[in-house]
Amino acid sequence: MALPVVYIARGLESGLFKVGRSLRVETRIHSLAMAAEPMELMARIPGPLSMESEMHRLFAASQAGTRGREWFRDDGVIVAFLETLPAS
Repeated sequence: MALPVVYIARGLESGLFKVGRSLRVETRIHSLAMAAEPMELMARIPGPLSMESEMHRLFAASQAGTRGREWFRDDGVIVAFLETLPAS
């Protein structure tokens, strides 16, 4: 059985980052591409269900209110966070 993972994806048109959780990340990225814009998967992060909310709080100052609570502008914090993750 697949476990949910937190993912970070970047919109190829807007440059906004989406932080979400999904059991099927590739399917979710595809549906985002159809509904919003083409997306690039930047990271998959296994962890507890609370991790998504923790990441939303971590990036809250960069929230892009035009798209909802899971979308963020990068002020350097998200890219710096991504650089701390092990290569996958």
